[in-house]
Amino acid sequence: MSPSIVLFCELMDNGKGNKAIPYDVVYYIPKIDICTNGTLVHDGDIIELSDSDVVVFSANEDGMHFVKAINSTIPKLCKKMQDIRRAIKSKHAVKMFNDPVHFEDIGNKLSTYNLLKQLPYVPRYAEYTRDVKWNIFPCVVSASRASGGRFRNLCNNQEELHANGRRIQKMKGSTFVVEYIDSTIDSFRCFHNLRLMVVDDVVVDWFCRPGNVWNIHTRTQNKDLIRDVDGWCEEWMNSHQEIVRRCVEDLYGILGRGAYSYDLIIKDDMLYLCEVGYKFWDDTVAKLIDIDKPTKELSAYQKTLKECLLR
Repeated sequence: MSPSIVLFCELMDNGKGNKAIPYDVVYYIPKIDICTNGTLVHDGDIIELSDSDVVVFSANEDGMHFVKAINSTIPKLCKKMQDIRRAIKSKHAVKMFNDPVHFEDIGNKLSTYNLLKQLPYVPRYAEYTRDVKWNIFPCVVSASRASGGRFRNLCNNQEELHANGRRIQKMKGSTFVVEYIDSTIDSFRCFHNLRLMVVDDVVVDWFCRPGNVWNIHTRTQNKDLIRDVDGWCEEWMNSHQEIVRRCVEDLYGILGRGAYSYDLIIKDDMLYLCEVGYKFWDDTVAKLIDIDKPTKELSAYQKTLKECLLR
């Protein structure tokens, strides 16, 4: 009997690309009850799993509006997922992707850096406090938990650092500061951000996003430069296959099984990590970007994901 791919998510439409997951059955986390003996019940029905099953967790780790849609909070969702994980692990030796044990680490960018700080791809950083000893400029001060490039400011001196740091900290709580890695591509007079779409240690797709400002995300990129920058990035990756391979393997060695998006900056012969997120499929790219990528062909992409999940 072939293994089943069992999806646990808080919402189907949660920004993580669940539409591309080739699941056999889906269970919604808010509808799950955990009995005292560890039995999981979904909407009144007992959840039956076998040791050969592949369990996939997919929840939004930093989008506040998604947890609000299920009348919850990030800490409550995190605890519920970890309770479900514990119940599953107590009864079954399943293969598990996006293990909830790291849910808080991925959702909190400062925690992500703390988890990965021994790796050479992590820039110099520190938790922001009013008496933080920081003298590397320019730098970026950012909320530890925010999405879409919000609550993030470039600072050129101590005055700007503390003005922005205190404002962000007052609004969002935990805040950190990180050295600014210049992502300029001189030949195109633009900035860039490289996104690797990865399952375990396998790159299933990638996009290089050009922008007119340093803080780039999918909806704000310069679409006129996408093809040129894509070619530039492909050339760099082809000539730096070893660093790309080592980066992906090193991250997998710490984060474990999962489907991730790694946002990186190419600088000379090195990659620098901006952030990590859970993501199976980037539907925004599929809808908005007119360039040939595996992401654009959903059925073929689903097949690739299935091969990665079952290998």
